[in-house]
Amino acid sequence: MIHSIISMLIISFSNSLLHENLTISSGNDIHCFDCLVATTEQESYHGLMFRRSLPKNKGMLFPFKQAQKLTFWMKNTFIPLDMIFIDSQGKITNIEKNCTPQTLDARSCISMCQAVFEVNGGLCDELNILEGDEISSPTLSTYGICSKKVQRIEL
Repeated sequence: MIHSIISMLIISFSNSLLHENLTISSGNDIHCFDCLVATTEQESYHGLMFRRSLPKNKGMLFPFKQAQKLTFWMKNTFIPLDMIFIDSQGKITNIEKNCTPQTLDARSCISMCQAVFEVNGGLCDELNILEGDEISSPTLSTYGICSKKVQRIEL
């Protein structure tokens, strides 16, 4: 009974989130994701909590108005995740890989960051996504987060 209620709440919460495409440019490869975007404090707090699975091409983006030292945890998160920390230029600063579910261990960026993108644990290794790769999405652009390459194209 309680699992049914939690599942209904997750589906309801997921349907209210913004969905968009996000791309990661990694060497000669471009990886496309369908991502949920946490645009409110409540959405950021809940993140991917209580989910039992996450499709391979999906993830969740947590954008912030200003670059800062970001720290995340895995409280009530049932699946391992890779946490991709993104700076204000749209570059990956570091990746916390295969974060253990249901822990309160702090996972932080190594320098000032303005967003985090969470995907299935192990996916960054599988796709060879590395520090220094570039990430872009409509929300990141709205927050002023974009690579120099993207900025040159837009000018």
